[in-house]
Amino acid sequence: MKNLSHVLLIVFRNLTCFMKFMNLILSFAFAFVTLSAVADNRAALWRDEPSMWTTPKTYPIKEPNPEGVNSIVIEGEEYKGVRTRFFAWWALPKGASVTNRVPGIVLVHGGGGTAFSSWVKTWADRGYAAIAMDTCGGFPKAAKSLGGMLRHKYSGPPGWGEKIFSFANDPLKDQWAFHAVSTIIRSHSFLRSLPEVDKDKIGLTGISWGGYLTACTAGIDDRFAFAVPVYGSAFLRDHSVWSEQLKSLGAVGARWDELWDAKNFLPSVKMPILWVTGSNDYFFPLDSLQRGYDLMPKAPRLAVRVRMPHGHAPQGDPREITAFANHFAFGKPAFPEFSTDLKGRNLSVKWNGFGRKAVRAELVYTSSADKIWSKRKYEMVSIPFANDELSVTVPDEALLFWVNVTFDDGILSSTRHWMDVFQL
Repeated sequence: MKNLSHVLLIVFRNLTCFMKFMNLILSFAFAFVTLSAVADNRAALWRDEPSMWTTPKTYPIKEPNPEGVNSIVIEGEEYKGVRTRFFAWWALPKGASVTNRVPGIVLVHGGGGTAFSSWVKTWADRGYAAIAMDTCGGFPKAAKSLGGMLRHKYSGPPGWGEKIFSFANDPLKDQWAFHAVSTIIRSHSFLRSLPEVDKDKIGLTGISWGGYLTACTAGIDDRFAFAVPVYGSAFLRDHSVWSEQLKSLGAVGARWDELWDAKNFLPSVKMPILWVTGSNDYFFPLDSLQRGYDLMPKAPRLAVRVRMPHGHAPQGDPREITAFANHFAFGKPAFPEFSTDLKGRNLSVKWNGFGRKAVRAELVYTSSADKIWSKRKYEMVSIPFANDELSVTVPDEALLFWVNVTFDDGILSSTRHWMDVFQL
């Protein structure tokens, strides 16, 4: 009887674990189906605007620029009955012509920022036609501090801070998120209209709030060849630096979450995605990032650096973005991909570097459960490897972990990360 009781106890525990696991799978499947329907509905806001997908109307402007890039004003959406206009810097690389078409990139700034001409110049020097627009109706003379944007009579709704969320009960097409994504789509349409640009090789990348906008736009504008959100992710009301602010707004914050969180768009993403972030990012924590990328139909590539600073280039423009983009633009090696197998605490990892040679592999983990994720300390343990594969035993104290592999061209590629997998 004693042995039978022991066996039944083991069976019960295993069955309980299995049921918990199945509940997680079913919950995820239900959420994915539900959010997929929401994504299609949200995207219709932009897809039902024919002018957004054709060559936009532009206005000449001569804004002095030390980098020598071009300035332009592009017509946007209507805001409270007035047709908006937004500013952008753009440039073609040397040698671009009708007979030598070049790839392109759309660059989306972050919170408190504006269109950065130096960012455009950087990508033009890499061989790309590039455009960087202001998403808040500001001009480049604007102060870079939060709320210091130089606005004009054709500006759309203001962005940043509480203003982004508190207008959630306004008409949908009067809200900042709609206008900000629209500036990206229209900037893309502008690049596609240039005869020197290969319209099938245009990508998208954005930093911080620009990363959030990149994630949203990737689920709407499937003309992009690739996208790279940096830092910005989804589930902002659940866990981000803005969570308490969104929750304090009550029904208004909940409505913003239902309308504009990136989770409403990610299930519709069709193009390849690379997510770039840091382990201790103060604004967009890793759990929200993972919940976001798990919504996409195809697994993304990842580059998660330990304690990567938050900011614009150079911090926000690491070499992984260029390596990822160059594959689609110039046929360079694809970004490394992984296959993983976790059994108990034994993790096996295989990868394809597409011609690159791995020079270092590390298990990255934290034993901290600090609610302020940016304060968590991470350990990096070197792992021996051979023939593009490795095996490692995850320490008992690890609460969150993943593997980073660095290659001979200096790029870092990450596996997905695991959280609370031993708590079932």
